[in-house]
Amino acid sequence: MNLWFIKSGVLDTIQDQGRYGWQHIGINASGSMDRFSAEIANALVGNDPAQPVLEMHFPAASLFFEQPSLISICGANFSAVLNGEPIPSYQPVLVNKYSILQFERLTNGARVYVAI
Repeated sequence: MNLWFIKSGVLDTIQDQGRYGWQHIGINASGSMDRFSAEIANALVGNDPAQPVLEMHFPAASLFFEQPSLISICGANFSAVLNGEPIPSYQPVLVNKYSILQFERLTNGARVYVAI
C-alpha cells in the first residue's frame, strides 16, 4: 500500500497501544491518547487491535492513496471527505485508487484515528 501525505497536519503521529512495564525506569508508556477509538478503528478494517493507526489533531493531514484501501475513521469528528464527498466515521470505507482523504472542520473531539 502506498500512502502519501500531501499536506501535513499540526500533529500527525503513528501510534500503537504503547509500551508498558518500563515506567519504573522513567520510560513513558506512550501509545494512543484514545486507545478505545484506535482499537475500534482497527477492528472495523480487520486489523489486530494492537496495530498502529494514524493519530491526528486538527487541522489534520491530507492523504493520497495510490492503491485501493479499506479505512476507518474513529474518534473526533473532523468532517472527513474522500474526493470531496463526506464519508462516515465508525464504519469501514473502501478507498479507490488515486483518492484523496481530507478533513474539513473540527466538529467535536480532539484526536481522529485512521486505520488502514
